[in-house]
Amino acid sequence: MAIKFCDQQMLDQFAKIQYIADYIKQKQEEIDSYNAANQVDQVSLVNGRL
Repeated sequence: MAIKFCDQQMLDQFAKIQYIADYIKQKQEEIDSYNAANQVDQVSLVNGRL
């Protein structure tokens, strides 16, 4: 068994699942807000939250 982080393609697929769609949307809004408030440079994946 392996664990990996979700990429955008995976999140798009999971967002189609009724039971978790709202959760994914809420978390993405939270992350976007955090990154904007902290002026995160998203050029590198290690900066900020994804």
